[in-house]
Amino acid sequence: MNKFPLKEVFKIHGGNNGLVERAIYENQAKNPEDNIYVFSSATEEAFHLPKVSKHILLSGKQIKSFSKDKEYIIIARNGKAGLMNVIKGVNFAINDHAYIMEVKRNFVDKVNLEYFVMKYQKDFLDFVSSKDSNGTFSKEIAENYEIELEDIDIQNEYINAFIKKRTVLNRIIDQKKKIEEQMKQTIKTSNNKKFLMFELFKISSGVRITQKEVYHNSGDFPVVTSKTTSEGIAWHASKEWLSTFTKNNKPVIVENECLTWSKDGNAGKLFYRDYPFYQNDHSGALVPKNGVEINLHWFKFYFQSEVYKHVVAKNSQGMLYEEQMANIEVEIPVTENGEIDIDTQEKIYTEYKRLSDIKDKLDSIIEKYTL
Repeated sequence: MNKFPLKEVFKIHGGNNGLVERAIYENQAKNPEDNIYVFSSATEEAFHLPKVSKHILLSGKQIKSFSKDKEYIIIARNGKAGLMNVIKGVNFAINDHAYIMEVKRNFVDKVNLEYFVMKYQKDFLDFVSSKDSNGTFSKEIAENYEIELEDIDIQNEYINAFIKKRTVLNRIIDQKKKIEEQMKQTIKTSNNKKFLMFELFKISSGVRITQKEVYHNSGDFPVVTSKTTSEGIAWHASKEWLSTFTKNNKPVIVENECLTWSKDGNAGKLFYRDYPFYQNDHSGALVPKNGVEINLHWFKFYFQSEVYKHVVAKNSQGMLYEEQMANIEVEIPVTENGEIDIDTQEKIYTEYKRLSDIKDKLDSIIEKYTL
C-alpha cells in the first residue's frame, strides 16, 4: 500500500466566479447540445441549477468546463461543505461554491473514485472550518492530506461487492414500500359509524405519587406515567400500598384490559395493557364500556394518528387531557344493523399484524445490510 499527499494524486480545480442563476438564464445556447450542466454546492444526483451555454464568457473569459469523457469528484465548498460525489458521463461546469478533483495522469488507472469517496468522506468533512451551515471546505488542508492507495483490483472488488449489496438493499426497500402500501389499504373499511370516545370507553386518570414515595414502598407492581419508553412503566411499587389510593371514590389501580395514553410529554402515545397496573396523574386509561366490543390492538394502530391530531401545545409542552380525549370522534366498522362489527376489526388486525411482521423482518434485514 502506497501513501501520497493528495495533491500528488489529484488536481483540485476551483469553480467559476459569477456563474450565478441570472448569468445562466441569460446565456442559453441556441443549439441545446451546446448547453452543459452546472453544479453547485449541492452534491446530490439532482442538478440544482439549469444548464448553460458552454461558450459563456464571464468577465471576458471562457468558463472552465469539464468533459464527459472523464470522471471527477465534486466537493461542496460551503453549504454542505466537504460532501463529495462522483460525476461522470456529462459535460459540466461548476460555480464557486464547489471544487472538482481530477486524477492526475500518472494515477488515472490507480484510483477508483467511488472507492475514494467512500473511504475518505468522513475525513473530508473534517477539513471544514466549522460544523455549522457557515462552514467552508479547506482546499489547502485537503491538498496536503496524506492518502493511501490500495491496489486498484482491491478497490474495484470492494466497489463491486458494495454495488451488489446496494442492489439487494434497494430491492428489499422496494418490497417494504409495497408492504406499507398494503398496510394502508388493509385498514380501510366501507360501513362505518361515528362515535365519541366517551361513548365507547370509561376514561380515567390516576393520582400522583413521587419517586421518593415509591422508594419507601418498593415492590413489583407496575406504575404507569407519561413516560413513553419501557412501555410507559416508570417504577414498580408495593401493590398493597398502591391499593390505598382512590380517585372519586374509585380505586386507581386498573384491573381490566385497556389502552393507556400519555397526557403530556409525548402526549397521545397509546399503549395496550392486559395486566393490572397503577396509573399516576400523567397517564389516562381507556377501558371499553360494558357491552362495547372493541379489539384494542386494532383500535390502537387504527386511531393512534387520529389521537395525536388532538394534542394541544402549551408553552411547547404537548397535552391531551381526559376532556379532550373524551370528545375525539372515531369511525368504527358496524354491521348492516348498525352494531359494532368486532369480526371486521379482528380480520383487519390479523392482516395488518401479518403485514407488520413482514415489515419488521425487512427492517431488520435493511439494518443488517446498512451496518
